[in-house]
Amino acid sequence: PSPITQDQIDQLESIGFKWEVSNYAVWNENFEDLKKYKWEEGHLNVSAAKNPQLNAWVSRQRRNYRNFKEGKVPSIKAEHVLQLESIGFKWEADNNAIWDGNFEQLKMFKYEEGHLNVTKTRNPQLSSWIWRQRRNYRQLREGKSSVITEEQIQKLDDIGFNWTVETDMGWCDGFEQLKMFKNKHGHTHVLKRQNAFLSGWAWRQRRNYKKLKEGKPSPLTEDRVQLLTNIGFRWVADQNYFWNESFKELENFKSRHGHLCIQPHHSRLYHWVFRQRRNYKYLMEGKQSTLSQDLIERLEGIGFQWTADAERAYYRENKGQCKRSIQKTNKTTERNGISWYRMFNELYKFQQRKGHCHVTSQDSKKLYHWVCKQKHHYKLMKQGEATPLMAHQIKKMEEIGFEWTFELDKKWVEKFEQLRIFKSKEGHSDVSKAQNAQLNGWVWRQRRDYKKLKEGKPSPLTPYRMQQLQNIGFNWDFDASVSWFTQFRELEAFKNEHGHLRVKLSKNARLYAWVYKQRLNYKNMKEGKPSSLTQDRILLLNGIGFQWDIIGGKAPSKESVRCLLEQNENTRITNRNWYLMFHKLSQFQKRQGHCDVPSQESILLHRWVCNQHYHYRLLQQGEESPMTMDQIENLESIGFKWGSVNDEMAQNEIKLEQTTSSMPQSRSRKKNDIHSWNVKFKELENFKNKHGHLHIDLNNYPHLCGWIQRQRRNYKNFQEGKPSPLKKNQIQQLENIGFQWTKHSTNIQSKENTTPVQEQNGCTKTADKTWCLMYDQLFQYYSCKGHCDVSSRESRPLHRWVFKQKCNYRLLQKGKQTSIT
Repeated sequence: PSPITQDQIDQLESIGFKWEVSNYAVWNENFEDLKKYKWEEGHLNVSAAKNPQLNAWVSRQRRNYRNFKEGKVPSIKAEHVLQLESIGFKWEADNNAIWDGNFEQLKMFKYEEGHLNVTKTRNPQLSSWIWRQRRNYRQLREGKSSVITEEQIQKLDDIGFNWTVETDMGWCDGFEQLKMFKNKHGHTHVLKRQNAFLSGWAWRQRRNYKKLKEGKPSPLTEDRVQLLTNIGFRWVADQNYFWNESFKELENFKSRHGHLCIQPHHSRLYHWVFRQRRNYKYLMEGKQSTLSQDLIERLEGIGFQWTADAERAYYRENKGQCKRSIQKTNKTTERNGISWYRMFNELYKFQQRKGHCHVTSQDSKKLYHWVCKQKHHYKLMKQGEATPLMAHQIKKMEEIGFEWTFELDKKWVEKFEQLRIFKSKEGHSDVSKAQNAQLNGWVWRQRRDYKKLKEGKPSPLTPYRMQQLQNIGFNWDFDASVSWFTQFRELEAFKNEHGHLRVKLSKNARLYAWVYKQRLNYKNMKEGKPSSLTQDRILLLNGIGFQWDIIGGKAPSKESVRCLLEQNENTRITNRNWYLMFHKLSQFQKRQGHCDVPSQESILLHRWVCNQHYHYRLLQQGEESPMTMDQIENLESIGFKWGSVNDEMAQNEIKLEQTTSSMPQSRSRKKNDIHSWNVKFKELENFKNKHGHLHIDLNNYPHLCGWIQRQRRNYKNFQEGKPSPLKKNQIQQLENIGFQWTKHSTNIQSKENTTPVQEQNGCTKTADKTWCLMYDQLFQYYSCKGHCDVSSRESRPLHRWVFKQKCNYRLLQKGKQTSIT
């Protein structure tokens, strides 16, 4: 490994490199964040709720400043003190301002949510602040020292703040759910499979009540005890009730599978059975047991075995049957067990919020799919097939107003409303594609479903939907007259606009083909051939002065109609692209205050602006131009100046585009290469005029850095006699602006002694080349920033390289050999 050399040390020191390891860059990052915070908020009282990282950094600066005054460590630097004071930083925290910031955030929370019960999951910082206010209030009432003032207490009282947690949102939510459970079932014995949350909540109330009776600290207050007692809450769980529920489940298992060989897959029932056998064993041994003689007789009545040996023997004899039953019951339990009740609770909450059970995918995808699954199971049950949907589940869903059919599907209703509005305007329900493509497809699907229904095939069209469509006079047959009347109205509009019915193929290919078809059908009808033209249609056409004789007309080919339609589509796409670029230009104008887009900002938008200048000049000269008056008015509305760009430059841009399209492919590519080279050279020249050097930052100008690298590679090939696209005149242009053909050329020493960095340092080895590459990046950073303290946020590789140089220098001072990797 090669040691760090004195030349490398001298080079780093020549650009102001500091060898001591410091957190200067990190400090500057936080200082910039603090300035940004002041610009956005108008003050420097950083709230922990809004920005906890910056709040902690500000607290450290105040602590370090106190250490600085007392002569302790860690301390703050004098230059940092001056920087902070220059933006109005106060070394004593303004607790009132921070309190006001958190108070405003609490008011905003109440405005959005309608309550002040902030949970840790929603906003941990604001939740902690609320907890501190309650603690400070309690200390104040107890006569202890507290930082909360009467004015702050009054502010919180004004927005309905609760100083105790008696009305905690979680407890109230659990209490309301328990009341609803009591109203439905007549008791408060909540099983876990019925409602996991409510079962756990009830268990916690009993546990807290037991603590309260024992004189231990408990969050259960007397008010809460009274509320629960009033609804008949049992403070001691009724074990018989839970035993009966489990026994019913065991009976259902026996009725479904014909045996009681319960496997561990049925976790809850398996453990309940195990406890019954254990209690029976205790009873036989004379130990204390909760199993009574009545319960024993009930279990033996369904063939329950008190030892597991008989069950195991049965399982071995009927292993295949048991496994199949296990797989089947696992799926049934998954659908009808805890997951079903959890989703039902979600649906119940949705019904309470919205007032209905019509869940859409926008509301909740998971709940929407679950609702669709329940409807599908209900449909299968009505058809006599086996489904996992139980009778008590159906009853529960119907109690909250659940509709089992898809009649009130939101999307269908939306489309039906659109069709009803269309019928009231147009007088019919035959929607064409030109009028509304989506509604036309929906109408077609209704007719297709109706046809399936008539053929006895499965169809999503319900009697309710059919009745709704029939009420508005919907035509179930596929009526080709719809298209005819649509085209007739278009022809009528053409007559009103132009005063004649001579439709040209080049102007309206679709209408021209329709007119020709009417004349052809009229001719077929006169000759006695099959024709779709009726007397009513003939009268309608005669009423607008339609001429049946084809004077100079010819049948349009399908190819000509298709080409003209494609041209119209291309024109539509071109107009859409124009407005997309106009939108980008308007955004640029809002940011910069003008419409002169430089190529460095966006080469595509720059060329588009040049196009507009060129097209406008063609329009002024009376030549053909694609620009319209609407486009001119749109551009002028955002302050577009027609003389702000060099017309010659714009003309060259357009001519280049026009000529490249007509050139052979190889010649067009050469012209494009020359043009792109000139654009990049102009960009490089502008950079030199602006900054006075050619040290391009890779992060800010990645495309220009890539172009410079290609020029150096092409120059190397040119010098070695290899094929290269670089021309002599291009080399001369680059050298005229001081371009260096070696990548690591610098001017750290005098101009006469300037040599490439790789030659100065002897960068022949891979490690030396890596060092030179990283040094070149550091020099570019120094040219832009004026210092060498690179932060990890700006460039992690360069930050780590700088840190390694400082560590190696420190080791070198101790007399050790170090290597740079």
